[in-house]
Amino acid sequence: MEIYNLSTLFHFTKTKENLFGILKNEFKPTFCLEKIHYGRSVWKYAIPMVCFCDIRLSQIKNHIETYGVYGIGMSKEWAERKGLNPVIYLNRNSHLSNNLSAIKLSLSEVLRTPDNERVGTYLGFLYVLRYLKNYKGKFLKDEVRNADVIYYNEREWRYVPTTPDIRSADVLSENDYLNKDTREYFSSLLPALSFEPNDIKYIIVDRESEIEETINTIRKIKSKYPPPVVDILTSRIVTSEQIKNDF
Repeated sequence: MEIYNLSTLFHFTKTKENLFGILKNEFKPTFCLEKIHYGRSVWKYAIPMVCFCDIRLSQIKNHIETYGVYGIGMSKEWAERKGLNPVIYLNRNSHLSNNLSAIKLSLSEVLRTPDNERVGTYLGFLYVLRYLKNYKGKFLKDEVRNADVIYYNEREWRYVPTTPDIRSADVLSENDYLNKDTREYFSSLLPALSFEPNDIKYIIVDRESEIEETINTIRKIKSKYPPPVVDILTSRIVTSEQIKNDF
């Protein structure tokens, strides 16, 4: 039996500019609107996060087509050190889903006469909900909801920031998320997810013709990537074309 324990987590993005922004400014969490079905409940909030997939490079072709041809592979040791965690995939009809629904209903009742302990308990449960993901569901792409996809196949790891200073930004309602000014304000409060150059295992660009530009971009970020580091990272650049054709 194959042991499915990989050493790299991948984050993909749709544009070259986004990739260069990560290399320069590190990972910036963004709010994602999630609709989670569990038990008889539906939880729809925007959650601040940075997402990664725990998939072999040889099996990542479909992921690239969905999430973008540019990406960065980070060591799993870095992910563990930074407090990332695999999401909890829910079958909406499971016993776990039903119990989560009952707990949320119970906590909502006690908040009618709130005290610090009860509020703390509810916020702690809210934090757990931010790591939930539907086992399967409709995928929104280019404003069109496609057929059911199995999210479990993505083996998602998630970074969800939280600090006492931005407690109110732990989640946003759908209305707040759809309000651009509100969303951008709370996004500006979110701390970046930092890394060191040696945490990077792969840099993925679309085509071979983009490799030189990528190297030159890294060279310009002298505060983070001195010349010896640039030489190392150069050897870690691969293209989506290579992945599709050779892996």
